[in-house]
Amino acid sequence: MITACITIVAASEISQATLAPPVRALSSGDGISYLSGFDKCAYPSVSEMEYLFTNSPYYWYGLYIGGDTATYVAHCTFPSASWLDSVHAQGWNFVFIWDGLQAPNSGNSYTFSSNASTAYSQGQQQATEAYGALLGPEGISNEAANTVVVDDLEGYEYSGYPYQSAVTAFISGWDQQLGLPTAQTYGVYGSSCESNLAALASSNPVPEFIWGASWDGNPSTSALPCVPYGYWVDHQRLKQYEGQVSPYGITVDEDCANGPTSPSGSGGTIGNCG
Repeated sequence: MITACITIVAASEISQATLAPPVRALSSGDGISYLSGFDKCAYPSVSEMEYLFTNSPYYWYGLYIGGDTATYVAHCTFPSASWLDSVHAQGWNFVFIWDGLQAPNSGNSYTFSSNASTAYSQGQQQATEAYGALLGPEGISNEAANTVVVDDLEGYEYSGYPYQSAVTAFISGWDQQLGLPTAQTYGVYGSSCESNLAALASSNPVPEFIWGASWDGNPSTSALPCVPYGYWVDHQRLKQYEGQVSPYGITVDEDCANGPTSPSGSGGTIGNCG
């Protein structure tokens, strides 16, 4: 049994630092970026981020904010609001990643239910936890309104998507919860084929954008295998096109955007990301 231990401190002993408001990091919001980025499970140091911003073509970072998958628990870290403040001041934008429950046949230890109704509720709960992470450790202001966040849906194609109805329901719950005021910009990351992203066009509501992984070396967001060209076409696509590469001395996955990043997007020319 765990016994709570409460210490009573006199008012005169409370420092000004204790009374100071918590560090607030990014402003809320999103905007369209057409630029290159990267994602990495364990976040780089402030100095490494400065080096990458100066020497690489990357302008945004896919940042893990929490989760409960075996991969996340074993390998991922997420930074503080002060880290976000420092690297955003360097010029970085972000896409926040929640690495939570996975499909029943994904091979992961942490899975949502094969029952669609239960999976929907679990999607809502995962979205609530992700929202709490945005407000808490990440310190997003204005109740994280319109902040860009994705659910990490790893591949689950191991015999023809036998649990597709549960997956679609789970993502519907995720979308619905994050769409409540103050709404976030909600999306899904996954293998463009093995996560069957195209099927999520039938979820309700539909993800506002997708981040498809296809390590084909082609940075074009238009080239997402298994996702019809007519799906998510209004600046609603990101692409992870290379995995575990180290062109600048730091091992990362490489990405391109024709879609939202936080807090305000980074504009620029479309280049190879269109």
